[in-house]
Amino acid sequence: MKIDFRHSGGPVASVKALVYKFPTDEFDSPERSTVPNLAFWMDTEHRVTELCSQLHMIAPSECTVEFEYQVAPPAGKGKESHTDVMLWWGTTCFGIEAKYTEPPYEVVSHWLKDGSNLENRLKVLGGWCDLIAKTTGKQCLPESLGEETYQMIHRIASACSRPEKQKHVVYQVFDPQTEKVGYYRQELAKLKAVFATGTTIGLHIAKVPLRSLDIHKVLVKNWNKDRTQCSADVIAGLVAGTLVSCGQMSIETI
Repeated sequence: MKIDFRHSGGPVASVKALVYKFPTDEFDSPERSTVPNLAFWMDTEHRVTELCSQLHMIAPSECTVEFEYQVAPPAGKGKESHTDVMLWWGTTCFGIEAKYTEPPYEVVSHWLKDGSNLENRLKVLGGWCDLIAKTTGKQCLPESLGEETYQMIHRIASACSRPEKQKHVVYQVFDPQTEKVGYYRQELAKLKAVFATGTTIGLHIAKVPLRSLDIHKVLVKNWNKDRTQCSADVIAGLVAGTLVSCGQMSIETI
């Protein structure tokens, strides 16, 4: 399988070289989702094949894998949406969001209140809704959204910004405890109903068992004790493959 690696719009020589494209402080904590996410994709060909097998798709002969895939809001002024991994080939694309120890994100009603310019935030939200509507054919008014998770909306919109016809959004949960998986299942189900994604956008949860190796256990212990920064050790461990071991993923379609 021929794989083109990219980071934030630019080409990267290899998956290991990707590690050095992230800001160093991304690895200050050994419990950021970036750590298992990069470890998981180190064997990229196997993981792409595994993803396709789980969804009963034929694996591609070539594909592009871009980390930190950025999409600017199509309306209003705001931050870009950064999808952890955007994977595409032929007529198919996957927007993949890695989750590990992160808490739930804020819902739309809280996000709107946190801003200093409500009108602008409604424009930003409306822009994301418009992107999704171009795929689903159903327009959703931003004023009708409240308890839906804002981050998930712009991640779905980012996948919809791609030209491929067959679009998928995957929330990849590392160390998939029942409560964590239940949260993402609940939130994705709400968005499926609100945006009427139907068969136009596949929404999935990928559960990945994770085993912390000895080096990682020590780094986590030190971090939890006194927030000892360990970016150099994390980077070295990722390149050497000595931090965590990712098991076979199983995918649940919402």
